[in-house]
Amino acid sequence: MGASQKSDPSNICISDISETHEDPLARAVRKGLTLGAKPIYKGILCVFSTEKPRVAITRPISNDTAPLPGFRAGILPVLGPLPAIFGNCLATIVIESLAGWETDWVGSGSGDLKEWTRMHKKLASKELLRTGRYLIIDIFEPFALTSDFSSKIPTTPSELGYLLRDVWRKRSGISLEHSKLCFVVWDQQLPLSSQNIVVMTEEEAKEHDERSSNGESLQNIYSEPIIKRVKQRFEEEQHLRELYG
Repeated sequence: MGASQKSDPSNICISDISETHEDPLARAVRKGLTLGAKPIYKGILCVFSTEKPRVAITRPISNDTAPLPGFRAGILPVLGPLPAIFGNCLATIVIESLAGWETDWVGSGSGDLKEWTRMHKKLASKELLRTGRYLIIDIFEPFALTSDFSSKIPTTPSELGYLLRDVWRKRSGISLEHSKLCFVVWDQQLPLSSQNIVVMTEEEAKEHDERSSNGESLQNIYSEPIIKRVKQRFEEEQHLRELYG
């Protein structure tokens, strides 16, 4: 998508076109894709930047260089390395696709401390209602250990951010949706830990809590592919924790 008026490479994302934002070119492409006989709303992987332009600068071009008589156009500033980074991202997508290497692109969405803090407060409130205990934050210990020392309790917004970004790819573990996300205790019979916490949409979380509190088993609530996906994410989190401590 568009690389003009962008200057921060850390905001570059690889995601489905339906998830693009802060990109006028992507917006125009999305609109164009819906106007055909067979509208397309998603399914196209693209590279874009979530950075908001700091200054709206458009330098008009003269009539001598305009593509058509009377054509109103302008030149948007482009920082040289940014289009190259976009190109390298696209090349990576192509090479991995040709190699048959499947990648869950993190994409865009919930990715800053403000969002993590909101999700953390909501989880802490739900834990207080569920167990009668506060989600204690220990600033000196990155993770609090459970009694059996087998898994760790995420106690800060940054730790939830790690789970959201690196484990759950900023998507619901149930539907793979990327908007209105929150954390949910997976098995209500077990304590909160990094091996018992799942990302869901708010609607999915509400249904999960209601059915779990009524005594329904996870096997009755979810299909086998969903349960398998959640188990795989737990295994990935355990591997990351063993790898990086």
